[in-house]
Amino acid sequence: MTFYTIGISYKKADTSMRSKFSLSEEAVNKLLYDAQLQKIDSLMVISTCNRTEIYGHAAHPFVLISLLCKYSNGTVE
Repeated sequence: MTFYTIGISYKKADTSMRSKFSLSEEAVNKLLYDAQLQKIDSLMVISTCNRTEIYGHAAHPFVLISLLCKYSNGTVE
């Protein structure tokens, strides 16, 4: 497992884009539970008005990216 950081930041994305990837408390809890089911044993989620980030150990960064997309509105148009 490798440690990865993935996220959306005010430095690279405008407000409209960041809002699509924000996570409610309920979404964070579901994301963390899903990560446990996927045997991801270390994970931290930060979701504020300026950024959403996931830090954790995974086999590949796409594992964390897919969790973020699954529990946010980032992939819905």
